[in-house]
Amino acid sequence: MAIDSFLATIWSKNVLAAFDRATIFAGLCRREFEGDAQLGNTVKINTVSDPTISSYAASGTLTYEDANTAAQSLVIDQGDSFSFKVDDIKAAQAAANVIPKALQRAGRKLALKADVFIASLYTGVAAANDLGTIAITSSDLAYQYVVALIQKLDEADAPQDGRWVVVDPWYMALLRRNNLFLANAATTADTLLTGQIGQVLGATVYLSNSVQLITGDDYAIMAGGPDAIAFANQVNEVEDIRLQTTFASAVRGLHTYGAKLVYNNGIALLRASQT
Repeated sequence: MAIDSFLATIWSKNVLAAFDRATIFAGLCRREFEGDAQLGNTVKINTVSDPTISSYAASGTLTYEDANTAAQSLVIDQGDSFSFKVDDIKAAQAAANVIPKALQRAGRKLALKADVFIASLYTGVAAANDLGTIAITSSDLAYQYVVALIQKLDEADAPQDGRWVVVDPWYMALLRRNNLFLANAATTADTLLTGQIGQVLGATVYLSNSVQLITGDDYAIMAGGPDAIAFANQVNEVEDIRLQTTFASAVRGLHTYGAKLVYNNGIALLRASQT
C-alpha cells in the first residue's frame, strides 16, 4: 500500500501551517525573506539611516542629503530534517491517516528548534538595553521588570507598534499572581491558540518554552518590536519514498532557516533569576 495521491507541495504547506501555529519567536520577526531561504544563501537586508532634521526659516533654503542605507546579511545557515516510515500493515489497521498527523507533529518540532535558535540572539542586545541579572522572587517584581524592559525600548526610541515580551512558564506563573497584570490578562483560549498571556503598557506578553536558560536558574526574558529580528525559513523538500527492503512508505523533509538581530537596540533583556 503506497501513499496514494501524494503531493509534496500540499504536505509542505501542512508542515509550515503546523510550524506557524506552534512558533512564538519566529512569529514576532520580520519574515519578508521567506522565498530566499535556501541553505547556504545570504539575504541582504537594507536598513535606512535617519534623515537629518534641520531648522528652517521663511527665507531659508534646503540642503538635500543622500538617503543612506546599510546592508546586513541574513545567512541561511540552519538546517533540520525529519524522516519516518509507515508499514503497510500498520497503515491498513490505523483508524486515521497517520501521515498527516506525523507531519503536523514534525512541523511543531521544527518550530521549537527554530524558536530556540531565534531566542538565542539575546546575546547581541545593546549594552544600554541589558537590565542585568535580577532575582525575581515575587509577582510584584515580575511585573515591575516587564515594565522596566518596556522602558528600555522607550529610551531607545523603539517603535511603539507591535511590541512584545516573551516569558517562560515560571515567569508567567508569577505574572498571573499580580493584580495589575491580571487586569489585562488574556483568556485561556487566547493562550492556547497564540501563546498570548496578556498586555503590559501596550506590549503583548507571550509564553514560550523556548526562552533561553542562561546559567543556573537565570532565564533570558526578552522584549522587542517587529523589526528588531529578521527570520527566513522554508520547507525545502517534503517527499515520499517507497522503501525497497520492506513493505513500507517513508516520508522525509528538510527545513532551512536563518535569523538576524537587525537592530540590537530594538530588543531589551532581563536576566531573570529564580533565586
